Amino acid sequence: MSRVLDHIHQDHRNMIQLLEILESEVKDLASGSDHDYSVMSDIVDYFNHYPTHFHHPYEDKLFEWIGIENPSLRSLIDELQTEHEAQATLGNEMSMFLQGIRTGHMVPREAVVKDLTEYIRVQRDHIDKEEGRLLKEVENLLEAKRAIEIPLPDRDTLDPLFGDKVDTAFSLIADALER
Repeated sequence: MSRVLDHIHQDHRNMIQLLEILESEVKDLASGSDHDYSVMSDIVDYFNHYPTHFHHPYEDKLFEWIGIENPSLRSLIDELQTEHEAQATLGNEMSMFLQGIRTGHMVPREAVVKDLTEYIRVQRDHIDKEEGRLLKEVENLLEAKRAIEIPLPDRDTLDPLFGDKVDTAFSLIADALER
């Protein structure tokens, strides 16, 4: 498999790990157990940072290529690119929502659980669609062509959580990942 796909698959695995932590925090919140709004907020902020600014633009370059190579995938590509835009909007809304809770706005627990559960569902569905539909087609096409090289962003430098150095803004998530 190409380095391009390896990179995207690894990003998706990293995101799934974060969604699992967020899901665990939401379950704790729903049951009235100890939960950590800071970890929840930091995970949403991570999704607003790395995927929005680096992962999705990188995928968009790949989508551009695959759309030219296989025009029958154009509608799926358009759908995924629209989802990228919607995810950025949803992420910003969720970030402000959680920030408000952390600063004292009273919100019924059920509403927080509902909104975060929907946020997790949207993220998972998107990753599943990319992995299960589009990236399979890319793999097949790459296998047939044998190579494509799109310059890779330097994840080790750019990724504030899974890169060489954990940004202090994401230290709570790093601690949660180590547990």
